[in-house]
Amino acid sequence: MTIPDGYRFRVPFDDVFPQGCSVMGVEGAKADTTGLPQDAGGTLSGKPVDTVQVTDSSAKGRDTGQVVLMTCDMLPVPSERISGTPFRLVISEGMAAVPYTRDGWDA
Repeated sequence: MTIPDGYRFRVPFDDVFPQGCSVMGVEGAKADTTGLPQDAGGTLSGKPVDTVQVTDSSAKGRDTGQVVLMTCDMLPVPSERISGTPFRLVISEGMAAVPYTRDGWDA
């Protein structure tokens, strides 16, 4: 069975981040299809795409950072930092995983 291009698998936030996650930064994603950077747009929704740098609280070792792509009408605004830390706790609703192929192998 072939998965249709752009298909989204709904995934609960707690399955992806069982111990939560913290936002480290938010910025608009850029697409470089013409040789000049431009704002990226969602292929299905047509809404702007934003990149959200998060730290996965359940990750071990040095590789705790993740990049989450979001499609929304406006750039998300992170909550206030936890006093004395760089962390801003976040819970995301309506998460979906998108399969893709990279360098000839399924990722």
